[in-house]
This record gives sequence, C-alpha cells and structure tokens, in this order.
Amino acid sequence: MLEEVGVVLRVEGELAIVKTQRSSMCDGCHSGGFCKAMGGDSVMEVAARNEAGARVGDEVRVTVASKTFLKASFLVYMVPVTALILGALLGATMDPFLYPEASSDLLPVVFGLIFFFLSFLLMRIWTKGIKGGEQYCPVISEILYGKAYLHQ
Repeated sequence: MLEEVGVVLRVEGELAIVKTQRSSMCDGCHSGGFCKAMGGDSVMEVAARNEAGARVGDEVRVTVASKTFLKASFLVYMVPVTALILGALLGATMDPFLYPEASSDLLPVVFGLIFFFLSFLLMRIWTKGIKGGEQYCPVISEILYGKAYLHQ
C-alpha cells in the first residue's frame, strides 16, 4: 500500500484536497521530472476521497492500494502507446489505397498521433464515469491529528 501524510487544504463534497510533501517514492518515478516541471517542487496537492471525515487543517494519511497504483500506471503508459502503434499500423495499411502513386510515411504518423491523443481523451471520459473515477482515487484512511481527531 502506498501512503502519504498531508494536511487538508479544503473539502469539496466527498473529496478533500490534501497538501503533501513529495516522498522518496516520487524520486524513483520516471515521471517525477514532469511533475516538478509543472511547478510542484517538493509540495503537491492530491484530491482524495474523504472516508475518514477529515476537516480543513487536519493532518491525514492518504493511501492508494498497490494493485490500484500498478493498474493505473499501466493504463496511463500502455494505452496511449498501444493506440499510437495501432494508429500507425492503420495509417500504413490505408496509405497504398489513398495514395497509390506515392509511398509516404505521412499517413501512419498522422493516424498514430490522432489515435494517441484520442486515447487520452477516452481515458479522461472513462475516469470521469461511474467506474473509473472512484476506483483510482486516493483515500484518506486516517486522521492523524486535527479537529476531527479530537472529537472522536
């Protein structure tokens, strides 16, 4: 199980926005540079299901099941790559029929990129749906310290 400790910044319905420190786990991630390029440095904000009933200012433990993390990582990396390859293959297959007089690599590139970007759009729509969003959302599993903890 992957865990981070952070402070609740705000509560939005069933979700809480938690500010956490980037851990050593992030250092081993190949996407770590991308996150830092987005202005994160050592602090990041995470939207998590507020199952513990945390309030603003509470120090909480945010968890993600290892199986869920691996499944989400697979989807984020492999679906776009697979779509890119399938698009390029489809473009290469259609190229002789659409442009029989000239062999071109333009159609495989265009189809590959279209499929690549469509895969992100489809994953976004899928995760916003009933099944996708909740399944991959981190959870506030415990209130470590704060107003809600003191009232228990």
